[in-house]
Amino acid sequence: MTRHGLPTRRDILRLLDAAIFNAVIGNADAHGKNFSLIYRAEGVAFAPLYDLMVTALYPEVATRSAMPIGRANQIEHLDAKAWARFASDMGLGGPFVRRRVEALALDIAVRAPAVSESLAETGGDPNILDALVTIVEGRAALIRSAL
Repeated sequence: MTRHGLPTRRDILRLLDAAIFNAVIGNADAHGKNFSLIYRAEGVAFAPLYDLMVTALYPEVATRSAMPIGRANQIEHLDAKAWARFASDMGLGGPFVRRRVEALALDIAVRAPAVSESLAETGGDPNILDALVTIVEGRAALIRSAL
């Protein structure tokens, strides 16, 4: 953000990427309180993402997204029209957002197994980590195919 608190293009892209990331990992619990600001001498900046949860692993916790994307609050409704509406809501071009969704969804899916391996080495439960990779890869493929 600028010194005066107005969002920069970089800030808007970070919010877009955060929305895409949460959609791909299946975090239906992402909402306004999960986004924070850091105040520094040079200005205000968005804080790194935190309080991330793959609610898709626990369908009894939440299946509807707390913050819809273009009015879609479930993955089966997250289609090209929803992303186009979301792009318009953010003041971004639909084709740009579509390309960004496709690229990040693919990148997240490709990286998921290595992240899982790394977490397993630090004591993460391999069965849960395998389930998470399956969810992320499946959601990424579904999101990309609906574009």
